[in-house]
Amino acid sequence: MLFYSLNPDGGGVLGNSYDLDIDVTLAPCVSDSYEANNSQSAAAPISTGATTNLTSCSGDDDWYSIELWVGDTIELNANFAPDEGDIDLYLYDPHQDQVAASASFTLAESITYTATESGTYLVRTTLFADAGEANGPSGPNLLNGNPYTLGTVVTSGDDDLEPN
Repeated sequence: MLFYSLNPDGGGVLGNSYDLDIDVTLAPCVSDSYEANNSQSAAAPISTGATTNLTSCSGDDDWYSIELWVGDTIELNANFAPDEGDIDLYLYDPHQDQVAASASFTLAESITYTATESGTYLVRTTLFADAGEANGPSGPNLLNGNPYTLGTVVTSGDDDLEPN
């Protein structure tokens, strides 16, 4: 909080005009253990289960890779605090074509998709809007980012050799 006061006003008009400039620098976004996974070619491998302690940062998409077989069904859930910013979730096939997306304004984004071919699928999270004050390592700080957890469930389908 800033306070300014005018000590004795000796002029004929009460008060004085002035300009006030304030510069605010946000704390840097806290990197997670999967960085630098900022591009398709740098996608970090994940497996089934919960991938925790992730941070989505403005202008810094997170990419993950996972192997799927034809007929496998993948369920992805990005859980986060919507008050801290909106995270969106995307899935890409082995040709890097987007095949599914979840871009709502809720506290979780989720995708369910059945693989149409075998190969490496890519998952991308992006911080659509950074809106809040997340807790940093030493307490509340204005951070450029939002912590999240990525849940992954893969249900096996038929393999490439079907029908057999």
